[in-house]
Amino acid sequence: MYRRILDFWISEREGKELQKLPDGFIEEVNRYLENLGRGAEGVRGKLMQEELKRAKNALNEMRLLRKSKICRDFLAGNLDLERLLDEEKGFFKERGTEKKAAEVTKKILARLLGDVPPFVGVDLKTYGPYKTEDVALLPAQNAEALIKRGIAAEIKR
Repeated sequence: MYRRILDFWISEREGKELQKLPDGFIEEVNRYLENLGRGAEGVRGKLMQEELKRAKNALNEMRLLRKSKICRDFLAGNLDLERLLDEEKGFFKERGTEKKAAEVTKKILARLLGDVPPFVGVDLKTYGPYKTEDVALLPAQNAEALIKRGIAAEIKR
């Protein structure tokens, strides 16, 4: 099972598209981790604990990679729901993903009142760096945060 986890982690890391995991994969992984967690005595127990640690690290990295790809695909409007795990589908159902990506990425024209270093916006694009008095079209959430902090002012269109 450890080899399968590594294979899926590698394919997720190297592939541009969100990987489709086989049905029942998560259940198998959970049983595997549970068995490793029971452990044993001596050297065998230490080896099982190390394998458990490494498997969890690979799974966490794979989860982060998947989240990043899911966000990217959702914002681009081409998220393939068939490739999502049940827990990932639940995330979207809870948050009302019937909203269009365009609504999520509403933009605000802002005048910068101070220097702003580069940052990654909610749409996962890089913005900046900006100098005082620069004007930028920013994602609404990012612009509103800068406005609240007194770093930017909205330009009404």
